[in-house]
Amino acid sequence: MAKDLFNSLFYVAVLYFASAFTMLQGYPPFYKESNSIFALNSPNKDEFLEGMQFVLVASGVVLATVFLSWFIGLNVFLALSACCLCGVWSIRSKLKRTTDGPLPWVAVYTASSLLFPLFDRRPMLLFDIWTLAVAGVFGFPLVAIAFMKG
Repeated sequence: MAKDLFNSLFYVAVLYFASAFTMLQGYPPFYKESNSIFALNSPNKDEFLEGMQFVLVASGVVLATVFLSWFIGLNVFLALSACCLCGVWSIRSKLKRTTDGPLPWVAVYTASSLLFPLFDRRPMLLFDIWTLAVAGVFGFPLVAIAFMKG
């Protein structure tokens, strides 16, 4: 039961990380303008190095977590889930720092003037709703199956 639960929680954490990473890249384009798939704009040197730094740090954290979990005897999936959640938190803080809220058309199309004050007070609310909804919709069945098995 515990192994299935940790595996399903890992799956949910990876989905949460993947949905956060897609929002960082602008797909779906809530927080920054996304380029067309057919646009062949190569990133400049600073953007490329920033992306590489994120990948290298994330890889180092994952490797350190795996080795530490083996030495301590902690479940590897639980440790990697914690890594994914830390990654989502860093993506969230980077997105908040760089964009300072969703694009203006999002509030116009979602609920007109009712959501403008809400997005002004909590600029990352749309990020939280989207990422948690994606992780919940696709990951909840696995967690439920893990509980039903045990």
